This record gives sequence, structure tokens and C-alpha cells, in this order.
Amino acid sequence: MADVYFNSFGFFWNDKDSVVPNACLSRQLGNIFNRSVPLDIESFEKVVVLTQGYGDSYYHFVVESLSRLPVVLDVLKENPDIQVAVPRRRDSSKEYIYQFLELLGVARERVRFVRKVHAGLAIIPSSTVCFRANAAPITMLRHALLQVQEALKLNFPEFRVVEFSGAGSIRSQLKIFATASVIVGPHGAGLANMIASPLRTPVLEIAPTNCPSCFLTLAVKHLADGGTTALFVFFSTPRAQLQHIYARHPGGNQWNDTCSFFYEPPVDEVVDLVRNLLVAKRQADAAAPP
Repeated sequence: MADVYFNSFGFFWNDKDSVVPNACLSRQLGNIFNRSVPLDIESFEKVVVLTQGYGDSYYHFVVESLSRLPVVLDVLKENPDIQVAVPRRRDSSKEYIYQFLELLGVARERVRFVRKVHAGLAIIPSSTVCFRANAAPITMLRHALLQVQEALKLNFPEFRVVEFSGAGSIRSQLKIFATASVIVGPHGAGLANMIASPLRTPVLEIAPTNCPSCFLTLAVKHLADGGTTALFVFFSTPRAQLQHIYARHPGGNQWNDTCSFFYEPPVDEVVDLVRNLLVAKRQADAAAPP
């Protein structure tokens, strides 16, 4: 909305129209809030609005306000001049609000605690019904907060998660792969180090099918037809001799996306694939000749 006023309850208005969100306190306050155009009020040029009723309390902020943010995170990343408006009600809530937003890449200096302000352009993600979490935004928020590395640590506490950065000597880099129980990584040269990994080491490559199948053919010793792309390879046939237990995730929602160096795979799907790889590893070890 352009040239609009809004308040800490997420109500919007100007001299032509008004909008009452479907959120906490909307029913109680919707018919009595002051729609007059205030004078001498703080104004922002561009702002993402997360204000709504009870938005300064922990549950309502996390579940109902913060979950509205992931749909506009890309816009915020590309436009550092856009502010983020949250309710200004209690000072005690400011610190955890700051910290949550920082986890999502929003610096403190962009956060504005508001009661009633004006915006030249207000970007308004859909409000959340009071005490009724919307599954889709919550899932998006979970993926934004819980990245792959942290998810692996939480779901596989029996393993030590090591981030490979390509730093250090060749010997030290190869040692990481030689001692790895599972290898998870995006399509890239670093996966070539799987040559140092023991037989039947699980490998999860994150890449759409437009990326070359070179790491699949490295994981599978020989393919008579020159290579293919498969979601899962953990078998041995006359055409394919197993080197590693291999799986592939497209890195997004489409297998035919462009091959690049940046992917945002759904965390839950990566965790499930790693879990399946470990099961396949145990099966392959049990079936291997002594």
C-alpha cells in the first residue's frame, strides 16, 4: 500500500480507505480505532509491516508475526533501505525480537518499533489469525531459521558435523573426506575429494539435473552408457559397480532448475535423505562379501 498510516495492531488507513487485519484484537478494536489522518508523525519511505495484535509477546511474535517475514526475505536482502516495523509495546520484548530478526538476516538498525506511523510504501505480508498458526508460513520460517548444517547436528547427534571450506593442506582436506560417515554438499569441485572416502560412504549431492553427472559417475565406478542421473544409487549390477552410496537432491523444488552455486533445499528433505543414506549404508555393508 502507498501513502498509508498503520499502527501496532496492524490496522492500515489513509484518507480514502482502511484495512483491519484478521488477527488478535482485530474484532475488539476494529470498529473503534481512530481512522483520522495524524499530523507530525514519524514516517518511513519503505517498510515491511509485521505489526498485529499481541505482537510483542513471545508466542504471538514468533508464530503469528515473524512467520509472515520469509515471503519477503528476498526483497529485504535485495533492498537494504527497506525497514521492518514491529509493535512497540514493551521494552522487555525488544532483545529477542532483535535476535530473531538477526537470525533471518535483518540487522538491528533496520528494525523499527512502532505505535502509529506513516509509510510511503508499506509491504504487508498476510496477517495470521489469532492462535491459528498457518502451516505454510511456519514451514518457511523453520527452513529460514534452521539451515542444513544446524538441522544435521540436531537430527544426528551421534555424528560430529564438520564444515568443509577448502582451507588447509591437501592432506588435511582429504582427511576430512577419508573419515566422513556421510558427505553432504552442493555440486562443486570439493566433492571430488570423495575419492579419499572409504568404500560405500554415503554421498548426498545437492544439484538439479542440469548440473553434470560427474559426481554420480565418480560414486558409481562404471556406467556402460556413460552416465545417468538418479535420485538414489546404492546397488551393484553388471553395468554399475558400487563405490559409494549416492543420492541427489535438486536443491529446490524443480529438478530442471539452472545449475548454480547457491541452493536452498528444504531442510526436512535433506535430513530424510541423509537418514535413508545411512540405512542404505548399513544394508550395503551387510550385503558386502567378507
